[in-house]
Amino acid sequence: MLDSLTSRVAGASVAAAGPVPSPTAGPVDLDAALARLGGNMGLYRQVFRMFRVDAGSMVAQLADLLATGQRQEAGRVSHTLKGLAATLGATGLAETAQQIEAAMAREASDVDAVLLADAGDAFAQACFSIEQALPALSASQC
Repeated sequence: MLDSLTSRVAGASVAAAGPVPSPTAGPVDLDAALARLGGNMGLYRQVFRMFRVDAGSMVAQLADLLATGQRQEAGRVSHTLKGLAATLGATGLAETAQQIEAAMAREASDVDAVLLADAGDAFAQACFSIEQALPALSASQC
């Protein structure tokens, strides 16, 4: 499945430059993310650089927290991850983080490991989707 990513940046629509293909998985809503950031592509790029480091660390931290039975702290980390992902438009990761947050309020189960794997996959897919879209988005500003 190929999604078309479009965005309005500084009043110019990316749609005019053509659709930006997205990988088969890893939904990213750049329209919403850029709207949250006032259409500021420079700010989006800056936040994305921080996101790659911080969100990647959080995904790893979740595994450590679950391994040591710290479900309440894992719930807090997943809540923060959900917000970061939503800010960048990484809807797949935000949804997975929300599922992890909800799971942390319940007793441990086999689903926890699946959710952690899903979070790692969603993080990688979001990064890939955003990296693929950024050159086309920048070109649309010319």
